[in-house]
Amino acid sequence: MGYLTRQQAMEFLHIGSKKMWELTKDHRIPFYQATPGGKMLFDETDLRRYMDSTRVTAPKISPCATLRKRRTA
Repeated sequence: MGYLTRQQAMEFLHIGSKKMWELTKDHRIPFYQATPGGKMLFDETDLRRYMDSTRVTAPKISPCATLRKRRTA
C-alpha cells in the first residue's frame, strides 16, 4: 500500500471534490502535507479505516418474516 494524491483518494473513496474538501477541512480523514496549502497525500490504509468507520450494516430479518403470506383482499 502507498500514498495517494488528492485525486486518487477521491477516486478510491468514490467521492467528489466538494466532499473531499469537507473531509479534509474537518480533519475527518488523515493526510500528510509538507507545507500549509501544499500538496496533500493520503495513506491508503487510513482511507480504508475511514471507509470501515462509515459502514452501514443491513438490519437482520427474521426467517419467519420472509415466510409470511400476503393478505388477500
